Amino acid sequence: QFDFIPPPIIEGMPKGGSRKLRGVVQVLEEVKGMFASRLDSLRSIFKEIDINGDGSMDAEEFCTAMTKLGVEMSPAKANRIMAVLDVSGDGKIEYEEFLAAFRAARTTFEYDLDDAMEHAAASADLVIALIDPKSMHYNARELQMYEMVYTNHREKFRPFCFVQPEMLGQRKTVGPLLVAARARLEQVMELEPNSLPELEVVGLAGEGSKSGDKMDMILLAVAESLLVVEHGCVDQAHDNIRSIIDALWGARDPSAAQGAKARLLEWLKLWEEATAKRKHPPLARLHQVCESASKDVRRGHVVADDIEGWTPAKVNSWLQERNPALSAYASAIVDEKISGKRLLALTDESLRRRLGVQSLGHRREMLRHTAALLEGRKNFLKK
Repeated sequence: QFDFIPPPIIEGMPKGGSRKLRGVVQVLEEVKGMFASRLDSLRSIFKEIDINGDGSMDAEEFCTAMTKLGVEMSPAKANRIMAVLDVSGDGKIEYEEFLAAFRAARTTFEYDLDDAMEHAAASADLVIALIDPKSMHYNARELQMYEMVYTNHREKFRPFCFVQPEMLGQRKTVGPLLVAARARLEQVMELEPNSLPELEVVGLAGEGSKSGDKMDMILLAVAESLLVVEHGCVDQAHDNIRSIIDALWGARDPSAAQGAKARLLEWLKLWEEATAKRKHPPLARLHQVCESASKDVRRGHVVADDIEGWTPAKVNSWLQERNPALSAYASAIVDEKISGKRLLALTDESLRRRLGVQSLGHRREMLRHTAALLEGRKNFLKK
């Protein structure tokens, strides 16, 4: 059970500036100074130039818009601005999100927004950030909030990507946006590249909703995020059990190992009973993990990897360890949400049709690696 309080809109320029956001803020302030009082005119010009109606423009079109507005801009300057504001690395900017960045940060709340956010984060056990992978690049105020929460509460901070309803028709292009969003967060938080886990998309299950209610999709995204976190807790529990059992069989003192084994079996039995007949997916997985671990402890086996609990990111990582060339299918695996459970069920036909693996050699290799996984975890699959 959790309480959901709709947050205030967080947009505009950062309050008081931000050292880590200096590069983004500098460019936004520079462009803002060119046409701060003419945003409506600029929107009309952008729409006029956007012939195909995809909501984006390249550097040349950006220069054209500036010229129509009476602002002189050299191609070099346009490219410098685009280098900062280009979201997906395709040489284009999304102009509606771009214009939203110049709204003044609201300062008329009945409370200090920074203090309220800090108090909420300090009081919470978990802070879920639902990030729009497109607009977040232009929203320096929003990035400042992520920076603050991560700096003070990094152990609680869990970012996820919430794809807006209007983007649902472009699901195949979401992959590059997720990569760019993670890179931007790492830049803001001054982290090494790939320090944060790969961002997962949440809320897509509501795309078939007839009402199309955005708040319903946000609530669904929150619920899906919690589910991912719960599965992560099960993953950690599984890893801990495996480490304990590995240590038991390597113990030099047999009597101490037997005593620890008895206590471990007692603990596993308690968890088995507590999670029996529970339909909630993470609890059902935890029950399976404990049940299988109990069998392995009695047989003297170590716990096999919990493959069914693998996320699409873990599936991608595992495949790339076997053959870097298989990274070509990473986006398809994310788009189709190929978890460990679905990985084990893949066939030659589904690899070709669902994931677009046209290479016969790659299909055979992926199936061979999957078969090896199944062979190595027979004990785990026993009921």
